Amino acid sequence: MIVSPIVAPRLIEQVHVERGYQLKKWGNQPHGIADWLSIIAEELGEANRHAHETGTMFPSLGVTPDSNATLKVRHELIQVATCCLAALEECPDIQLQGEQEAGR
Repeated sequence: MIVSPIVAPRLIEQVHVERGYQLKKWGNQPHGIADWLSIIAEELGEANRHAHETGTMFPSLGVTPDSNATLKVRHELIQVATCCLAALEECPDIQLQGEQEAGR
């Protein structure tokens, strides 16, 4: 599925708002990449738990989740994306293979 050019900016804005909330709540707390990966895994686990609990994980079974349940999963996924972005911002030495050679 290709993300619509209309939807993508809205998602990026939601991640930006969540990042502001996290900074306000926790402050700027330096983490190593291992810590960030643990935080990301925990947030992803919460999204997974909500999806399993609400039936959003298996729509083929005919379970129709309520909109509140779907919003919980979505919010957790926004938190996952936000934590991934924070990890990349904080650990700039982590680069994809070839990025440095390509001048990115």
